[in-house]
Amino acid sequence: MQRPDYQDLLAEARCRLAAGTDVEELLEWLKELGFHQVDCIFAVIQLELAPQSEAKRLVHYSRAWSTTRKQSEELHEALFHELVNDPDLDVRIDPDGKRWTAAVPLLDPTATDSESPATPPQL
Repeated sequence: MQRPDYQDLLAEARCRLAAGTDVEELLEWLKELGFHQVDCIFAVIQLELAPQSEAKRLVHYSRAWSTTRKQSEELHEALFHELVNDPDLDVRIDPDGKRWTAAVPLLDPTATDSESPATPPQL
């Protein structure tokens, strides 16, 4: 997060947690302050409320972000389908189905053959 008062807000969050504020209330407070969903994920990690592997799930399924959950899931699904259907990309899904990666071929600036793409794929 690029806020100059970010560390101060994290200190305030620690005080709120010590005073009994639960994680749901804390995420709602951060959202009211203008934190984006990704900012909340980083805050959860930095506040040591959950490990990095669980922070996204905790924020994504929180009460504070429940209104954007469906929209986020639809966006991820649409992006995945676009990537899978792009013949220039190599998309792989981990065996557990929880992660996927897409390899983007990079242009070789020294290549001169006509098979090299003229422009890089757009994501």
